[in-house]
Amino acid sequence: MPALSANLQQVTHSTHLQRVQCLKTTIDILRAAVQECLRRANFESFDELRKALMLRDSERTGKLHAADVRKSCIAMHINIPMDLLSHFISRLADSAGIVSYQQFLTEINWRDHPVPISCNIPAVLRFDAEWLGASQDEYVKFVNYETILGDLFRG
Repeated sequence: MPALSANLQQVTHSTHLQRVQCLKTTIDILRAAVQECLRRANFESFDELRKALMLRDSERTGKLHAADVRKSCIAMHINIPMDLLSHFISRLADSAGIVSYQQFLTEINWRDHPVPISCNIPAVLRFDAEWLGASQDEYVKFVNYETILGDLFRG
């Protein structure tokens, strides 16, 4: 029995490490997807978006609530699917839901800060249920990102 308990702890620990690694990979994938949407839409109005974000920042802190960042993007007619945009912004937000809009602009700027295509992205990653807004029974559990990213970056 002690050997079984030790094996269970090892499996639990390795599962936790895989989840932590997936979080980093997921933000990289999200950044690549956001930049690809903007690139395909030929969006280059990053300076105008920065000005719109600064207008919402009445205290001039360089930070806004995630909802304000999303509203500014909507007002600028940024061509990113709403669920992708919301999830990406939530990954940049701190525990209080505050986002540094300069970091946001840097992350989405496909001209000045393009995301390199990495061959180390695992082929299958798990979606987060809260991103899709679905119950555990309704959401997609696995997605073949290798195929999706191949389609995005071809062409």
